[in-house]
Amino acid sequence: MNSIIGYFRGRELKLLYFINQHYKCRVLDIIMQILTNLGSLPAIVAVPLILLLSDHPYLIDLGQDMAMVLIISQILVHTIKFMVYRERPFKVLEDIIANKPPTSKRSFPSGHTCAAFALALPVSYVVPDMAPLVLGMSALVGVSRVYLGAHYPSDVLAGVGIALASFYMVL
Repeated sequence: MNSIIGYFRGRELKLLYFINQHYKCRVLDIIMQILTNLGSLPAIVAVPLILLLSDHPYLIDLGQDMAMVLIISQILVHTIKFMVYRERPFKVLEDIIANKPPTSKRSFPSGHTCAAFALALPVSYVVPDMAPLVLGMSALVGVSRVYLGAHYPSDVLAGVGIALASFYMVL
């Protein structure tokens, strides 16, 4: 069993280093910082709030679904972060590049990724034609978290899984 865990841990670290260092450049640093902000508190609160304040019942329903998925998923994320104290890669691995490291010490799971998917999944369900765009943007939020040295790839996958589970709870 330890050899299986070691195998996956080794693969995860290779992917982490590849994303964090292989394509490192000033332009991507800026783009990834912008993308990561799409999963931050102001962005994730603004979108459902704007929909909830609209006059269209269709948009209000979507805003309610987004808010519910977001609330459930973030409760789960922060509960798991408290229970599983996994330090961020830039804190543990000295050669990880983190230009603007987060102040929070806990890595697992990725709250930014989870939040981005918590908003994207209801949109994808209601407007399937938008699914590639919103899910693609959410995936880029996850990649940005690894690129910026804030998360391991498994943190990002866990964030996606929590958003999916929360979405299915709300439906």
